[in-house]
Amino acid sequence: MRYSYACCTARLKRRPLDATNMPLQIDNREAESRFRARNARFFEGSSALEDAIAAVFERQFSSTDTAEVTIFFLGQRCVDDFREVALLAANGYGWGATAHVRGMYERAVVAAFLKQNPTASLDFMDFDLVRRWRTAQAIKRTFDIDAEDEAKLSQLKSAFEEVRSRFEVIDCERCETRRINHTWHKLDFVSMASKVGKLGTAIVPAYYMPLAQAHGTFASAVYRLGESDGFFSPSVEMNDAEADRSFKYAHLILLNVLTVQNEYFKLEAAKDPLGRAYEHYLYAQLSRAGSK
Repeated sequence: MRYSYACCTARLKRRPLDATNMPLQIDNREAESRFRARNARFFEGSSALEDAIAAVFERQFSSTDTAEVTIFFLGQRCVDDFREVALLAANGYGWGATAHVRGMYERAVVAAFLKQNPTASLDFMDFDLVRRWRTAQAIKRTFDIDAEDEAKLSQLKSAFEEVRSRFEVIDCERCETRRINHTWHKLDFVSMASKVGKLGTAIVPAYYMPLAQAHGTFASAVYRLGESDGFFSPSVEMNDAEADRSFKYAHLILLNVLTVQNEYFKLEAAKDPLGRAYEHYLYAQLSRAGSK
């Protein structure tokens, strides 16, 4: 399908300032009011979700085990991700919420994969040295660095060289050359997601669709636009629908994160709160008219 915008005029509608008349608007009370009305069932029983979060994460945690530490803090970060998605969705930034879902989903999938393959957690942790080394090369190309920074780069290079062979893959079989892989595991992310059960079935709404909004794509520029009287402008209706969709999937991802934590750490005290949180999800999200 070919899009034709050449003969149309784009018009942006400026959002009205709130009562404080601040020149930079951060919150949007009108959007929040609409969001709360559309998601009334969620807010009716949201204490069930908060109780489950508390049962899983509001506890004393101490461990020197790489897998345990990684899984715990990936999960904790996902709780923050959920609240950030909710904040964006509730304040009229539905497409921003969608972009944010992708990172949350990636962290949830990795935590679930490490639950199944805890010995892989060391590779996950050590690949950060590859990331840091690549970033350091970019810093060196774009900034002036002094002798102290050079010394730090030298230390980082030594640490990187210690782990690099674990992340090398064949670049050309004929030439017998190798390169550093783009990711920490030989499985690509989509293949990894397919290994983690039901969470993997959310790959389209939680990964592919947010991908288009997280990057500089044509979709990120125009999907938010609607036509009215021959003009294109950001559509409140489309934004609200996207906000609800992203919020629903973030809610579902969070429940999976809590389940992974419960099963891996064997949290007996979390069993009942988590059950009530799932019941709340069914009531709040799947009972919504037209929910998919």
